[in-house]
Amino acid sequence: MGSLKRKYWFLDVHRIGETESWLTDMAARGLYLRKIGLMFALFEHGEPARMRYRVDFLCREKGEDNDRRAMYAENGWEYVCAQKEMSIFSSPEDSGAPELHTDPAEQAYTLGRLKRKLVSVAIITTILYAAAFCMLAFAFFLGGTPTLNFIESSMLSAPYIALLCIYSTTLIIGSALSTRKLVRSLREGRGIDHSANWRKFYRSRVTVMVILLCVVMPIVCVMPIATIALRHSEDLPYDSNDPAIIRLADIEGGERLERYKSLVNIENYDWHNSVTRSWSPYASVIMGVREHGEAPGRMWLDGGHQYSPSINYDVYVLRFKWLADGVLNDLCRRYGSYSFEANLEEIAAPGFDRLYIRNEPSSFEIFASKGNTVIRFRYIGERDTQAVIGVLAECLNSMAL
Repeated sequence: MGSLKRKYWFLDVHRIGETESWLTDMAARGLYLRKIGLMFALFEHGEPARMRYRVDFLCREKGEDNDRRAMYAENGWEYVCAQKEMSIFSSPEDSGAPELHTDPAEQAYTLGRLKRKLVSVAIITTILYAAAFCMLAFAFFLGGTPTLNFIESSMLSAPYIALLCIYSTTLIIGSALSTRKLVRSLREGRGIDHSANWRKFYRSRVTVMVILLCVVMPIVCVMPIATIALRHSEDLPYDSNDPAIIRLADIEGGERLERYKSLVNIENYDWHNSVTRSWSPYASVIMGVREHGEAPGRMWLDGGHQYSPSINYDVYVLRFKWLADGVLNDLCRRYGSYSFEANLEEIAAPGFDRLYIRNEPSSFEIFASKGNTVIRFRYIGERDTQAVIGVLAECLNSMAL
Protein backbone atom coordinates (compact mmCIF):
# COMPACT_ATOMS: atom_id res chain seq x y z
CA MET A 1 0.00 0.00 0.00
CA GLY A 2 1.37 3.39 -1.03
CA SER A 3 1.53 6.47 1.14
CA LEU A 4 -1.65 8.49 1.60
CA LYS A 5 -2.25 12.14 0.78
CA ARG A 6 -5.16 14.44 1.61
CA LYS A 7 -6.44 16.93 -0.94
CA TYR A 8 -9.15 19.52 -0.59
CA TRP A 9 -12.44 18.29 -2.13
CA PHE A 10 -13.45 21.48 -3.89
CA LEU A 11 -16.14 20.12 -6.21
CA ASP A 12 -19.88 20.51 -5.70
CA VAL A 13 -22.03 17.43 -6.07
CA HIS A 14 -23.56 18.56 -9.37
CA ARG A 15 -20.18 19.03 -11.07
CA ILE A 16 -20.04 15.48 -12.35
CA GLY A 17 -17.88 16.14 -15.43
CA GLU A 18 -15.35 18.21 -13.46
CA THR A 19 -15.13 15.50 -10.77
CA GLU A 20 -14.48 12.75 -13.31
CA SER A 21 -11.89 14.85 -15.16
CA TRP A 22 -10.08 15.82 -11.94
CA LEU A 23 -9.83 12.23 -10.68
CA THR A 24 -8.56 11.14 -14.09
CA ASP A 25 -5.81 13.78 -13.96
CA MET A 26 -4.90 12.77 -10.41
CA ALA A 27 -4.49 9.15 -11.50
CA ALA A 28 -2.19 10.33 -14.31
CA ARG A 29 -0.02 11.83 -11.53
CA GLY A 30 -0.07 8.62 -9.53
CA LEU A 31 -2.75 9.64 -7.02
CA TYR A 32 -5.69 7.25 -6.67
CA LEU A 33 -8.85 8.16 -4.79
CA ARG A 34 -9.59 5.99 -1.75
CA LYS A 35 -12.02 7.96 0.42
CA ILE A 36 -14.08 11.16 0.38
CA GLY A 37 -14.64 13.09 3.59
CA LEU A 38 -16.58 16.22 4.39
CA MET A 39 -13.95 18.62 3.03
CA PHE A 40 -11.00 16.46 2.01
CA ALA A 41 -10.39 13.41 -0.17
CA LEU A 42 -7.82 10.72 0.64
CA PHE A 43 -5.54 9.60 -2.19
CA GLU A 44 -3.03 6.77 -2.33
CA HIS A 45 0.30 7.15 -4.10
CA GLY A 46 0.99 4.64 -6.87
CA GLU A 47 2.29 4.31 -10.38
CA PRO A 48 0.77 6.84 -12.80
CA ALA A 49 -1.83 5.31 -15.09
CA ARG A 50 -4.43 6.38 -17.64
CA MET A 51 -7.75 5.80 -15.89
CA ARG A 52 -11.37 6.72 -16.41
CA TYR A 53 -13.59 7.73 -13.50
CA ARG A 54 -17.36 7.91 -13.50
CA VAL A 55 -19.82 9.31 -10.96
CA ASP A 56 -23.24 7.77 -10.33
CA PHE A 57 -25.96 8.42 -7.77
CA LEU A 58 -27.39 5.33 -6.12
CA CYS A 59 -30.12 4.86 -3.53
CA ARG A 60 -28.76 2.95 -0.55
CA GLU A 61 -32.10 2.65 1.21
CA LYS A 62 -33.61 0.49 -1.52
CA GLY A 63 -30.52 -1.68 -1.95
CA GLU A 64 -29.97 -0.21 -5.39
CA ASP A 65 -26.34 0.48 -4.68
CA ASN A 66 -25.37 -3.18 -4.23
CA ASP A 67 -27.16 -4.29 -7.40
CA ARG A 68 -25.67 -1.49 -9.47
CA ARG A 69 -22.16 -2.06 -8.11
CA ALA A 70 -22.36 -5.73 -9.06
CA MET A 71 -23.60 -4.87 -12.54
CA TYR A 72 -20.92 -2.25 -13.06
CA ALA A 73 -18.22 -4.66 -11.84
CA GLU A 74 -19.30 -7.17 -14.48
CA ASN A 75 -18.88 -4.46 -17.11
CA GLY A 76 -15.34 -3.59 -15.96
CA TRP A 77 -16.01 -0.72 -13.54
CA GLU A 78 -14.44 -1.07 -10.09
CA TYR A 79 -16.16 0.57 -7.13
CA VAL A 80 -13.84 3.15 -5.49
CA CYS A 81 -15.77 4.88 -2.72
CA ALA A 82 -18.95 6.79 -1.96
CA GLN A 83 -20.13 9.92 -0.21
CA LYS A 84 -23.81 9.60 0.67
CA GLU A 85 -25.66 8.92 -2.62
CA MET A 86 -22.64 9.74 -4.82
CA SER A 87 -20.63 6.66 -5.81
CA ILE A 88 -17.40 6.71 -7.81
CA PHE A 89 -16.19 3.98 -10.14
CA SER A 90 -12.94 3.58 -12.07
CA SER A 91 -11.68 1.59 -15.02
CA PRO A 92 -8.40 1.55 -16.99
CA GLU A 93 -8.69 3.67 -20.12
CA ASP A 94 -7.75 0.75 -22.38
CA SER A 95 -10.16 -1.72 -20.75
CA GLY A 96 -12.91 -1.02 -23.25
CA ALA A 97 -15.52 -0.92 -20.46
CA PRO A 98 -18.84 0.52 -21.69
CA GLU A 99 -20.13 3.77 -20.23
CA LEU A 100 -22.26 3.52 -17.10
CA HIS A 101 -24.96 5.52 -18.83
CA THR A 102 -25.42 5.47 -22.59
CA ASP A 103 -28.79 7.21 -22.43
CA PRO A 104 -28.67 10.79 -21.02
CA ALA A 105 -32.41 10.68 -20.26
CA GLU A 106 -31.93 7.57 -18.13
CA GLN A 107 -29.07 9.27 -16.26
CA ALA A 108 -31.35 12.27 -15.68
CA TYR A 109 -33.74 9.91 -13.90
CA THR A 110 -30.98 8.80 -11.48
CA LEU A 111 -30.33 12.47 -10.67
CA GLY A 112 -33.99 13.19 -9.96
CA ARG A 113 -33.71 12.20 -6.30
CA LEU A 114 -30.60 14.34 -5.87
CA LYS A 115 -32.35 17.33 -7.45
CA ARG A 116 -35.37 17.05 -5.14
CA LYS A 117 -33.14 16.63 -2.09
CA LEU A 118 -30.99 19.66 -2.94
CA VAL A 119 -34.06 21.82 -3.57
CA SER A 120 -35.48 20.82 -0.17
CA VAL A 121 -32.15 21.50 1.55
CA ALA A 122 -31.89 24.87 -0.22
CA ILE A 123 -35.38 25.92 0.92
CA ILE A 124 -34.82 24.84 4.54
CA THR A 125 -31.34 26.37 4.69
CA THR A 126 -32.54 29.63 3.19
CA ILE A 127 -35.30 29.87 5.78
CA LEU A 128 -32.89 29.12 8.65
CA TYR A 129 -30.23 31.53 7.42
CA ALA A 130 -32.86 34.21 6.78
CA ALA A 131 -34.03 33.81 10.39
CA ALA A 132 -30.43 34.00 11.63
CA PHE A 133 -29.80 37.05 9.44
CA CYS A 134 -32.89 38.77 10.85
CA MET A 135 -31.69 38.05 14.40
CA LEU A 136 -28.28 39.52 13.57
CA ALA A 137 -29.90 42.58 12.02
CA PHE A 138 -32.13 43.01 15.07
CA ALA A 139 -29.14 42.81 17.42
CA PHE A 140 -27.13 45.09 15.13
CA PHE A 141 -29.75 47.83 15.23
CA LEU A 142 -30.65 47.21 18.88
CA GLY A 143 -31.00 50.48 20.74
CA GLY A 144 -30.91 52.42 17.49
CA THR A 145 -27.09 52.52 17.60
CA PRO A 146 -25.84 50.37 14.69
CA THR A 147 -22.53 52.24 14.21
CA LEU A 148 -21.56 51.92 17.86
CA ASN A 149 -22.61 48.27 17.83
CA PHE A 150 -20.42 47.80 14.76
CA ILE A 151 -17.38 49.42 16.38
CA GLU A 152 -17.76 48.06 19.89
CA SER A 153 -17.49 44.44 20.98
CA SER A 154 -21.21 43.70 21.11
CA MET A 155 -21.57 43.17 17.35
CA LEU A 156 -17.98 43.40 16.14
CA SER A 157 -18.13 40.11 14.20
CA ALA A 158 -21.71 40.49 12.92
CA PRO A 159 -20.79 41.67 9.39
CA TYR A 160 -18.45 38.71 8.92
CA ILE A 161 -20.99 36.22 10.27
CA ALA A 162 -23.56 37.67 7.88
CA LEU A 163 -21.04 37.28 5.05
CA LEU A 164 -20.57 33.59 5.91
CA CYS A 165 -24.36 33.06 5.98
CA ILE A 166 -24.79 34.75 2.62
CA TYR A 167 -21.93 32.78 1.05
CA SER A 168 -23.21 29.43 2.39
CA THR A 169 -26.76 30.17 1.21
CA THR A 170 -25.47 31.16 -2.23
CA LEU A 171 -23.55 27.88 -2.53
CA ILE A 172 -26.53 25.74 -1.53
CA ILE A 173 -29.02 27.55 -3.76
CA GLY A 174 -26.52 27.55 -6.62
CA SER A 175 -25.97 23.80 -6.27
CA ALA A 176 -29.73 23.13 -6.35
CA LEU A 177 -30.26 25.34 -9.42
CA SER A 178 -27.24 23.86 -11.23
CA THR A 179 -28.45 20.30 -10.57
CA ARG A 180 -31.87 21.22 -11.91
CA LYS A 181 -30.23 22.67 -15.02
CA LEU A 182 -28.10 19.53 -15.43
CA VAL A 183 -31.14 17.25 -15.23
CA ARG A 184 -32.93 19.33 -17.86
CA SER A 185 -29.88 19.18 -20.12
CA LEU A 186 -29.70 15.38 -19.80
CA ARG A 187 -33.39 15.02 -20.58
CA GLU A 188 -32.78 17.01 -23.75
CA GLY A 189 -30.18 14.42 -24.82
CA ARG A 190 -26.97 16.28 -23.96
CA GLY A 191 -24.63 13.95 -22.10
CA ILE A 192 -22.03 14.65 -19.41
CA ASP A 193 -18.72 16.11 -20.58
CA HIS A 194 -16.30 13.66 -18.93
CA SER A 195 -13.31 15.92 -19.73
CA ALA A 196 -14.75 19.15 -18.32
CA ASN A 197 -12.17 21.74 -17.25
CA TRP A 198 -11.90 21.70 -13.47
CA ARG A 199 -8.88 24.03 -13.08
CA LYS A 200 -10.69 27.37 -13.30
CA PHE A 201 -13.27 26.30 -10.75
CA TYR A 202 -10.49 24.90 -8.53
CA ARG A 203 -8.64 28.23 -8.46
CA SER A 204 -11.74 30.27 -7.64
CA ARG A 205 -12.97 27.86 -4.95
CA VAL A 206 -9.57 27.54 -3.27
CA THR A 207 -9.15 31.32 -3.28
CA VAL A 208 -12.53 31.78 -1.59
CA MET A 209 -11.78 29.07 0.98
CA VAL A 210 -8.38 30.58 1.81
CA ILE A 211 -10.05 33.95 2.39
CA LEU A 212 -12.76 32.38 4.54
CA LEU A 213 -10.43 30.18 6.60
CA CYS A 214 -7.46 32.54 6.89
CA VAL A 215 -9.21 35.90 7.08
CA VAL A 216 -12.93 35.76 7.86
CA MET A 217 -13.00 32.84 10.33
CA PRO A 218 -10.08 34.17 12.45
CA ILE A 219 -11.81 37.55 12.54
CA VAL A 220 -15.09 35.97 13.65
CA CYS A 221 -13.36 33.89 16.34
CA VAL A 222 -10.60 36.24 17.51
CA MET A 223 -12.35 39.63 17.55
CA PRO A 224 -14.74 38.93 20.46
CA ILE A 225 -11.91 37.38 22.47
CA ALA A 226 -9.55 40.27 21.66
CA THR A 227 -12.09 42.92 22.69
CA ILE A 228 -12.53 41.23 26.07
CA ALA A 229 -8.84 40.51 26.63
CA LEU A 230 -7.69 44.01 25.62
CA ARG A 231 -10.30 45.92 27.64
CA HIS A 232 -8.59 47.35 30.66
CA SER A 233 -9.65 49.64 33.51
CA GLU A 234 -7.35 51.33 35.99
CA ASP A 235 -7.11 54.28 38.35
CA LEU A 236 -7.01 57.62 36.59
CA PRO A 237 -3.37 58.80 36.84
CA TYR A 238 -2.75 62.07 38.65
CA ASP A 239 -0.51 63.23 35.80
CA SER A 240 -0.76 62.15 32.17
CA ASN A 241 0.44 63.40 28.79
CA ASP A 242 -2.28 61.52 26.94
CA PRO A 243 -4.08 64.13 24.77
CA ALA A 244 -7.33 62.17 25.12
CA ILE A 245 -7.42 62.67 28.89
CA ILE A 246 -9.17 65.86 29.97
CA ARG A 247 -8.62 66.83 33.60
CA LEU A 248 -11.34 68.12 35.87
CA ALA A 249 -8.95 70.82 37.08
CA ASP A 250 -8.76 72.21 33.52
CA ILE A 251 -12.54 72.51 33.46
CA GLU A 252 -12.63 74.16 36.89
CA GLY A 253 -10.11 76.81 35.85
CA GLY A 254 -7.20 75.48 37.89
CA GLU A 255 -9.02 75.42 41.23
CA ARG A 256 -7.41 73.13 43.80
CA LEU A 257 -9.33 69.90 43.98
CA GLU A 258 -8.92 66.78 46.02
CA ARG A 259 -9.81 63.41 44.59
CA TYR A 260 -13.15 62.13 45.79
CA LYS A 261 -12.76 59.13 48.07
CA SER A 262 -14.85 56.48 46.38
CA LEU A 263 -16.62 53.80 48.35
CA VAL A 264 -16.98 51.74 45.18
CA ASN A 265 -13.83 49.81 44.37
CA ILE A 266 -14.20 47.31 41.53
CA GLU A 267 -11.37 44.98 40.54
CA ASN A 268 -8.85 47.04 42.51
CA TYR A 269 -9.49 50.36 40.81
CA ASP A 270 -11.40 53.47 41.85
CA TRP A 271 -14.57 53.49 39.74
CA HIS A 272 -15.19 57.23 40.31
CA ASN A 273 -11.67 58.12 39.16
CA SER A 274 -10.81 55.67 36.45
CA VAL A 275 -9.89 55.28 32.81
CA THR A 276 -11.10 52.37 30.69
CA ARG A 277 -9.43 51.57 27.37
CA SER A 278 -11.06 49.28 24.84
CA TRP A 279 -9.86 47.82 21.54
CA SER A 280 -11.50 47.85 18.13
CA PRO A 281 -10.08 47.40 14.62
CA TYR A 282 -12.14 50.41 13.57
CA ALA A 283 -10.79 52.87 16.16
CA SER A 284 -7.27 53.64 17.36
CA VAL A 285 -8.64 54.97 20.65
CA ILE A 286 -11.78 54.02 22.56
CA MET A 287 -11.52 55.41 26.05
CA GLY A 288 -13.90 56.14 28.88
CA VAL A 289 -12.82 58.46 31.72
CA ARG A 290 -14.40 59.31 35.06
CA GLU A 291 -13.09 61.91 37.49
CA HIS A 292 -14.76 63.10 40.65
CA GLY A 293 -13.21 65.83 42.79
CA GLU A 294 -13.91 67.85 45.93
CA ALA A 295 -13.13 71.51 46.61
CA PRO A 296 -12.20 71.91 50.31
CA GLY A 297 -14.03 74.80 51.95
CA ARG A 298 -16.29 75.51 48.99
CA MET A 299 -19.99 74.80 48.94
CA TRP A 300 -22.46 74.38 46.10
CA LEU A 301 -24.29 77.61 45.30
CA ASP A 302 -27.37 76.29 47.08
CA GLY A 303 -25.20 75.97 50.20
CA GLY A 304 -26.28 72.43 50.87
CA HIS A 305 -23.11 70.37 50.46
CA GLN A 306 -19.41 70.60 49.74
CA TYR A 307 -18.75 71.40 46.10
CA SER A 308 -17.84 68.16 44.29
CA PRO A 309 -17.72 68.49 40.51
CA SER A 310 -17.26 65.50 38.22
CA ILE A 311 -16.76 64.59 34.59
CA ASN A 312 -17.63 61.41 32.73
CA TYR A 313 -16.79 61.12 29.05
CA ASP A 314 -16.07 58.73 26.17
CA VAL A 315 -13.59 59.44 23.36
CA TYR A 316 -13.45 57.67 19.99
CA VAL A 317 -10.57 58.25 17.60
CA LEU A 318 -11.78 56.42 14.50
CA ARG A 319 -9.64 54.91 11.78
CA PHE A 320 -12.17 55.93 9.14
CA LYS A 321 -13.48 59.48 9.15
CA TRP A 322 -16.78 58.48 7.51
CA LEU A 323 -17.75 56.63 10.72
CA ALA A 324 -17.73 59.84 12.77
CA ASP A 325 -21.25 61.02 11.96
CA GLY A 326 -22.72 57.60 12.72
CA VAL A 327 -20.89 57.35 16.04
CA LEU A 328 -21.99 60.86 17.07
CA ASN A 329 -25.61 60.17 16.14
CA ASP A 330 -25.58 56.90 18.09
CA LEU A 331 -24.04 58.52 21.16
CA CYS A 332 -26.78 61.14 21.07
CA ARG A 333 -29.39 58.38 20.97
CA ARG A 334 -27.72 56.25 23.64
CA TYR A 335 -27.06 59.00 26.18
CA GLY A 336 -29.05 61.98 25.01
CA SER A 337 -32.45 61.06 23.66
CA TYR A 338 -34.01 58.88 21.02
CA SER A 339 -35.25 62.10 19.45
CA PHE A 340 -32.63 64.74 18.65
CA GLU A 341 -35.10 67.59 18.86
CA ALA A 342 -36.42 66.62 22.32
CA ASN A 343 -33.45 67.51 24.56
CA LEU A 344 -30.47 68.28 22.37
CA GLU A 345 -29.57 71.70 21.07
CA GLU A 346 -27.27 71.99 18.06
CA ILE A 347 -24.69 74.77 18.35
CA ALA A 348 -22.31 76.16 15.76
CA ALA A 349 -18.90 76.59 17.37
CA PRO A 350 -15.38 76.99 15.95
CA GLY A 351 -13.20 73.90 16.28
CA PHE A 352 -16.05 71.41 15.79
CA ASP A 353 -17.70 69.74 12.83
CA ARG A 354 -20.85 69.09 14.86
CA LEU A 355 -21.79 70.03 18.42
CA TYR A 356 -24.87 69.21 20.51
CA ILE A 357 -25.61 70.19 24.11
CA ARG A 358 -28.18 68.89 26.56
CA ASN A 359 -28.66 71.12 29.60
CA GLU A 360 -29.85 69.94 33.01
CA PRO A 361 -29.83 71.59 36.44
CA SER A 362 -26.19 71.85 37.64
CA SER A 363 -25.00 69.69 34.75
CA PHE A 364 -24.89 69.37 30.98
CA GLU A 365 -23.82 66.86 28.38
CA ILE A 366 -21.94 67.62 25.17
CA PHE A 367 -21.78 65.50 22.03
CA ALA A 368 -19.16 66.71 19.54
CA SER A 369 -17.07 65.64 16.58
CA LYS A 370 -14.03 66.94 14.76
CA GLY A 371 -12.58 65.01 11.83
CA ASN A 372 -12.23 61.38 12.88
CA THR A 373 -12.65 62.11 16.62
CA VAL A 374 -15.93 61.95 18.53
CA ILE A 375 -16.57 62.72 22.20
CA ARG A 376 -19.45 62.46 24.64
CA PHE A 377 -18.75 64.63 27.66
CA ARG A 378 -20.92 64.91 30.79
CA TYR A 379 -20.10 67.57 33.36
CA ILE A 380 -21.60 68.08 36.80
CA GLY A 381 -20.53 71.36 38.34
CA GLU A 382 -20.94 75.12 38.23
CA ARG A 383 -18.80 76.05 35.22
CA ASP A 384 -20.65 77.31 32.14
CA THR A 385 -20.80 75.50 28.81
CA GLN A 386 -18.43 77.91 27.04
CA ALA A 387 -15.60 77.06 29.43
CA VAL A 388 -16.07 73.35 28.79
CA ILE A 389 -16.47 73.79 25.04
CA GLY A 390 -13.13 75.61 24.91
CA VAL A 391 -11.33 72.73 26.64
CA LEU A 392 -13.03 70.15 24.40
CA ALA A 393 -12.11 72.06 21.25
CA GLU A 394 -8.46 72.04 22.26
CA CYS A 395 -8.61 68.32 23.03
CA LEU A 396 -10.33 67.33 19.76
CA ASN A 397 -8.06 69.51 17.62
CA SER A 398 -4.99 67.77 19.11
CA MET A 399 -6.31 64.32 18.14
CA ALA A 400 -8.42 64.81 14.99
CA LEU A 401 -7.21 64.02 11.49
